This record gives sequence, structure tokens and C-alpha cells, in this order.
Amino acid sequence: YIQRMEPYQQSIADFSQNAGIGQDSVYALIAAESGGNPNVCSPKMSCGLMQIQVNTAKELDSSLRGLSSDQVAQLLKSDTDRNLRMGINHFGDLVREHGEEKAIAAYNGGAGNPNLPYHKATNPGALTQSVACPGLLAYQCRWDSAGCYNTGKTNCKPNVGFIETRTYVDRYKEY
Repeated sequence: YIQRMEPYQQSIADFSQNAGIGQDSVYALIAAESGGNPNVCSPKMSCGLMQIQVNTAKELDSSLRGLSSDQVAQLLKSDTDRNLRMGINHFGDLVREHGEEKAIAAYNGGAGNPNLPYHKATNPGALTQSVACPGLLAYQCRWDSAGCYNTGKTNCKPNVGFIETRTYVDRYKEY
């Protein structure tokens, strides 16, 4: 992984400094997202080192809005500086808005609206309030067979919607 990242070290240093976030956070994010492979695209059309979704890229960079999804995906893979700049700036914005751990969850599962309960949100994301686990966000709520998330209730359903995001946050912390 370290050797694969050598060609991008200067860009990561520059973009991280401009975004006001530590390089270690960026390397951990890249490791969790793409493993340092700039040519990978997920089934959800998240592409490049920072695994930026095509629709997110179009939101972040207005010059991409007239391009097809395939064209944007190709750019996200081939233009590593653009991919790094967009991903690092986006992550920096999320860190400033939500703090680092929540930013990691939002980068992976979308932020959603932290001020709305999950069942009322039109675009629920990892930071939407959990209904099943009062006081927790959707990605934080884990199934607890001994009493429904420690609430004492017995009629809860498992929260499986953000298993990937919970795993992702844990994996990020390992880097």
C-alpha cells in the first residue's frame, strides 16, 4: 500500500494542508476506500483513490455536470489530482461540520439530516437520528439481542442498513 501511494504523496500533502486535515486521516481514508488503487470503481459508481460517487463529483465540481456518468467515472479514475482534491476537500468539510468519526461515517454512508429521525428523513444517511436506538445516529445503532439496543423493549428489528458504514468506521480506525 505504501509503495502504491508514493506517486501521490505530494498531492496528498498539498491538498490536506489546504483542506486543514491531517495527512494520516487521508491515507487511512484512501486505504479504507480503494486500497490505493486509482483505477477501481465500486458497483455504486464510486471511483478512484477517494472512491467518489459520480453524483457527488457532479455536486462538488460543476464542470462535470454536463458529462455522462461514464465520462465522470473515467475522469475520477484517470485524473488522480482531481479525485484527491475533491475527496480531501469534501472530507475536510465533513470533519469541520461533524467531527472526525462522524465525518468518516458520512463520507461512507452519506450524511443525511442529523436533525431528523430516520423514518422522517427524505434522504436518510449515516448521521440521521436512529429511531430504534434513541440518542444514537443511524450508523451507531447496533443490534443487541438482549433487550433491543439496551432499551428493554422486545419488539425491535435489527438495524442492518448501516452495517457497511459501521464496519468502515472501525476499519478506518485500524489504519
